[in-house]
Amino acid sequence: MNKKILFQLLAATSALLLTSCGPNYIFKKDYPIANKTWLYRDSLNFEVAIEDTASLYTIFLDLTHSDDFASENAYINIFTKSPDGKRTKNLLSVEMADKTGQWRNGSSSVHLPLQENVHFQQQGNYIFTIAQNNRIDSLQMIESVGFKVEKLP
Repeated sequence: MNKKILFQLLAATSALLLTSCGPNYIFKKDYPIANKTWLYRDSLNFEVAIEDTASLYTIFLDLTHSDDFASENAYINIFTKSPDGKRTKNLLSVEMADKTGQWRNGSSSVHLPLQENVHFQQQGNYIFTIAQNNRIDSLQMIESVGFKVEKLP
């Protein structure tokens, strides 16, 4: 076989393997935070269309902050509105740094599974609203907030 054809075949196979091994995100969105200041009133909406109610999912929250972020953690409210209009609320403490002040995972980006093996009961649009819930109105040095939903194999 021609070496050029063999090389192209190997390259195509490698590319296919690399892309099929990654997460299967059905939803992924990031909001940049203006002036690195996340206010109480600046809630963020993520609308996720769920069509497959037989599968399991993992829901992730991504927070990116500057190295000047002054707290060990951040408090986040997560509101979930299902297609039938029911709404739930969860308060989450996101550990940004350990007790010694070292950033979680050694970086200023937190990729946190909020819920694993989630089974959505209804087809339709789910609206996830995320709001900061710290003691102060403006949470400084937050650069972006992201939300991802991964469909599990």
